[in-house]
Amino acid sequence: MTHVLASLLALQIQFVVPERYEVTHGVELQGGVRRVQFSDDDRLIVEARRPLAVAEPSVQVIFEATSPSETPQTISLEVEALCTGEPALQRIEFFNFTSGQWEIVDERPAPSFDKVISVQGNAPPADYVEDGTRRLRVRVGYHDRGVTFISWTGQYDRLLWGIVP
Repeated sequence: MTHVLASLLALQIQFVVPERYEVTHGVELQGGVRRVQFSDDDRLIVEARRPLAVAEPSVQVIFEATSPSETPQTISLEVEALCTGEPALQRIEFFNFTSGQWEIVDERPAPSFDKVISVQGNAPPADYVEDGTRRLRVRVGYHDRGVTFISWTGQYDRLLWGIVP
């Protein structure tokens, strides 16, 4: 029975790619929204800059897309990215439109190679969808934890939301 349910859910899932992004920390070296819509090693590349405040990331990008539903049953996100600086921390956050707050959904040592990370939020899925616009918003950042060289980068290959309406 579990396999039947999983198969039915797989048939209902709709995939959504970013429609726009904004680099909020760092300097964009190579960009374009199409670079993060496919897993093809043609990446959005952002060079790190020293943050203005403690605990802020050296590289951070906000990605937005449109959900097929205002009240989805589930929302998951796959992030395929890497960081050329070590040691660094990768943080993935979902924006909760109900609370108006960013929520950390994953935090780990930043991968130095293209790695796919799958995450889900902790709140009800509809909280991550803006009423009226169906906008989804996530941010992926890299925090310097003692990188000893300059010119390191965060590189984003693909972001993909999986939504069950």
